[in-house]
Amino acid sequence: RGACERSVMRRMDDASLLIQSRARGVQCRDRRRQLVSRVSLLQSWARGMIVRTCRQKMQHVAAKIQSLVRGFLAKRRYSALCTGLVLIQSQVRGMQSRISFHNTIASIVKVQCFVRARLQRRRYAETRYGIIIIQARIRGACERSVMRRMDDASLLIQSRARGVQCRDRRRQLVSRVSLLQSWARGMIVRTCRQKMQHVAAKIQSLVRGFLAKRRYSALCTGLVLIQSQVRGMQSRISFHNTIASIVKVQCFVRARLQRRRYAETRYGIIIIQARIRGACERS
Repeated sequence: RGACERSVMRRMDDASLLIQSRARGVQCRDRRRQLVSRVSLLQSWARGMIVRTCRQKMQHVAAKIQSLVRGFLAKRRYSALCTGLVLIQSQVRGMQSRISFHNTIASIVKVQCFVRARLQRRRYAETRYGIIIIQARIRGACERSVMRRMDDASLLIQSRARGVQCRDRRRQLVSRVSLLQSWARGMIVRTCRQKMQHVAAKIQSLVRGFLAKRRYSALCTGLVLIQSQVRGMQSRISFHNTIASIVKVQCFVRARLQRRRYAETRYGIIIIQARIRGACERS
C-alpha cells in the first residue's frame, strides 16, 4: 500500500506539474499575444508621432532653406542684372550719342548753309545799295561839274583849267571810292561772320539740348520696359530653379530622416522585444 500510494502521489505530482506547465504555457502565450498587440499599438502610435514631428521639423527646415536659397539667388541675379543693364545702357547711350551727333551735324550744316545764303543775299543787297548811293553822288558831282563847264564854256582857259582839275578830282574820287568800297566790304564781311558764328552757336546749343532731352526720355522708357521684361523672366526662371533644387533637397532630407527613424524604431522594437522575452522567460 505504501508503495502504491507513493507511486500514485508521484503520478499526481507529475500530472500536476504537466498541468501547471501547460497552464503556464497557455498563460505565457496569452500574455505574449497581449504584449505583441500592445507593442504593435505602441509602435503605430510612436511611428505616427515621429512622422508628424519629423514632418513639422522638415517643413520648418525646408522653409528656412528655401528662404536662404531664394535670398542668395535673388542677390546673385540682381547683381548680374545690374551689370548687364549697365553694359546695355553704355552701349545704347554710345550708339544714340553717335547717331545724334551725326544728325545734329547734318542739321547744323543745313542751317549754316541757309543762314550763310541769307546773309550773303543781305550783304549783296546792302553793298549794292551803298554802291548805288556812291554812284548817284558821283554822278551828281559829275553833273555839277558838267554844268559848271557849260556855264563857263565861254572862258576857254578857265574851262580847260577846270577840266584838268575835274579830271584830277574824278580820279581821286574814284580811287577814294574804291578804297571806301573795299574797306566797307571787309567790315561787312567780318561783322556778318561774327554774327553768323554767334547765331550758329545759339542754334546748335538749342538743337543739342532738345535732341538730348528727347533721346534721354525715349531711352529711359525703353530701359524701363527692358528692365521689367528681364526681371520678370529672371524671376520666373529663378523660381523654377529654386523649386526644383528645394524638391531635390527635400527628397534627400526626407529619405535620410526616414532611414534614421526606421533604424531608431527598429532598435527600440528590438529592445522592447528583448525585454518582453526576458520578462516571459523570468516568469
